[in-house]
Amino acid sequence: MLAGFTVATSPETGNKLTRAEPLAAQCNVGNVCVVRAAWNDAYLDELRAFDSGRHDDMVDASSRAYAAIAIARVPGAGFLDYARQQLAAHRARVIDGPHP
Repeated sequence: MLAGFTVATSPETGNKLTRAEPLAAQCNVGNVCVVRAAWNDAYLDELRAFDSGRHDDMVDASSRAYAAIAIARVPGAGFLDYARQQLAAHRARVIDGPHP
């Protein structure tokens, strides 16, 4: 399913509620935007129901993504730098790749 993509993993520490607090704080002050899409209702319902809801996978993923962005203080080590590198590599494969 992820063939051709670079995937990074990391062990989680602490409890889920503690890991979600930094993202929740930014949501509560209006610093988080969500792209309008068909999945928004399910996503926002899960965020609202956390930590007593039935599901928390999207909260976990969002908290981890926020942490990756927030702790990136070194140029070249943050999520946006990573995304730029991936886009440049993709463009190189598509544009500069083998020509028939």
